[in-house]
Amino acid sequence: MRRGSWLSWAAIGLSLTALVITLTTRSNPSWVRPAVAHQEIPAEGQKIARELSAAFEAVADFARPSVVQIATTKRFLGNARELLPGFPFPDGPGQGEIKGRPMTPEEIKKFREEMRRLFENLPFPGGRPPFDFDFDFEIRPQQLQGPGIQGAGSGFVFDDAGHILTNNHVVADSDTIRVTFHDGKTFDAKLVAGDPKTDVAVIKVETTAYRPLPLGDSDALRVGQWVLAIGSPFGLQQSVTAGIISATKRGSLGILGADGFGDFIQTDCAINPGNSGGPLIDLNGRVVAVNSAIATQNRTFAGAGSNSGVGFAIPINLAAEIGQKLIKDGKITRAQIGILFGELNDQIARELNLPEGTKGIVIGRVLPGSPADKAGLKPEDVVTGFQGEPIDDTTAFRKKVADSPVGSKVKLDVIREGKPMVVELELASAEEVAKLTEEAAAQGNAPRPFANPERRGNRNRNSDASNPLADFGLRLQNLSPGLARAMGYDAGTKGVVVVELRGEGPAARAGLELGDLIVAVTVGGQATEVESLDQVVQAIGDAKEVVFKARSPDGKDRLVVLRR
Repeated sequence: MRRGSWLSWAAIGLSLTALVITLTTRSNPSWVRPAVAHQEIPAEGQKIARELSAAFEAVADFARPSVVQIATTKRFLGNARELLPGFPFPDGPGQGEIKGRPMTPEEIKKFREEMRRLFENLPFPGGRPPFDFDFDFEIRPQQLQGPGIQGAGSGFVFDDAGHILTNNHVVADSDTIRVTFHDGKTFDAKLVAGDPKTDVAVIKVETTAYRPLPLGDSDALRVGQWVLAIGSPFGLQQSVTAGIISATKRGSLGILGADGFGDFIQTDCAINPGNSGGPLIDLNGRVVAVNSAIATQNRTFAGAGSNSGVGFAIPINLAAEIGQKLIKDGKITRAQIGILFGELNDQIARELNLPEGTKGIVIGRVLPGSPADKAGLKPEDVVTGFQGEPIDDTTAFRKKVADSPVGSKVKLDVIREGKPMVVELELASAEEVAKLTEEAAAQGNAPRPFANPERRGNRNRNSDASNPLADFGLRLQNLSPGLARAMGYDAGTKGVVVVELRGEGPAARAGLELGDLIVAVTVGGQATEVESLDQVVQAIGDAKEVVFKARSPDGKDRLVVLRR
């Protein structure tokens, strides 16, 4: 074969091979790498997401017209010594009447520094106080008056009579209240009434053009359930955030103080200053709670700080009940029986020789002349039941008593010195209990002392070097001979005496009194007899809860439970 023919046949072969490969590739694309296509979201997932989004949109559209922004002003007016109790006024703090002379330039400078310290970090709308710290007016210690201090919050239409439900801390002590609706219309509002113990308040506007929001059932809430928060955070009206119910029945948070009522709903909806008083709404468009407070890194605030994903709201079942009573009566009347008490923990149960697992509250002091006093209740009595229902903690007991009608007769299940008994008494209002107690005190009657003070376990020492006493709201001092005589103790008495109780601190609430002698401290089940302040400090250490054995000048002992 000639060379040219061979080359021709080779070219033809290569061409045929290329054709075969091309045809094969087209018919069998698995031989080549396919082009990368954009991954599609599964249709079912898209459907669920769109349905949830549509639900959020529908609830927001339905609820927002009934949610309002609340703006308040409060005049800076009052007695200077009450506003700034530690301020060095010309005649010195606590030295009789204030003379009222104009302050010197140095005193004014100190005053402005104190004002800056008090107000510059508060969450004012716009991020700064509504006044200049260098404002110029004559400052007299007797009376201070300056520019109005502005506040902001939220609320929602509660009924068809113009009533709006909000937080008490939003509107309390306000001189003016203005309400702005979603359409921009603004109305003056008046405070109907407020209840600091639940942080619920009702205000009223003279319009019925806006629809009240329907109320849900906060008792039926479940952890993980979707909710929306609507309000005016930082003054940003009609803001909507979404989240879930993180927990229910959050009690003992300290938000409302020792006398507060309410087991809060916890949510991770973004709640910030200005959201207070706004509704927390389920996906049916029903209000299930009233936004009230947020938690920060260091403590829980009501209306201060910024969102950390831990917010608290008042259950609507409680808020609505309080709101209706405020509209009807203009105040909340709660029943009392006239005792100071603490939770029955393992330490006190062992002290009182109670069976393991016993639950209830332990009476620390019986107020003279009160229903409890008349019924024969005594310190160290343990209440385990109220009207046949078990008592698990102090919160439950306080609520059961407070919710009962004033004047009604109730039965308490009581354990006294290990023996069960039933005590019947008639409930009185808080005002009536205070009046009865004052009358009894005027007649020289004293609270009943603790029974069987000798029933105590072996005393062991528990040492720690820190001093936690300030956290308990009291100041102790070693009992000197002169102090013993002044307080009515026998010569030679040793111990640590209560010389100061701070406001509504834990010690004052638990029933400690000035002049009480602390003779023993129990922490973690270990009891320590004490005769000096150092021993008290060492025994307490960093404990969150402590039991004092307190002795009055007449030699009577009682147990007092303190918590930080």
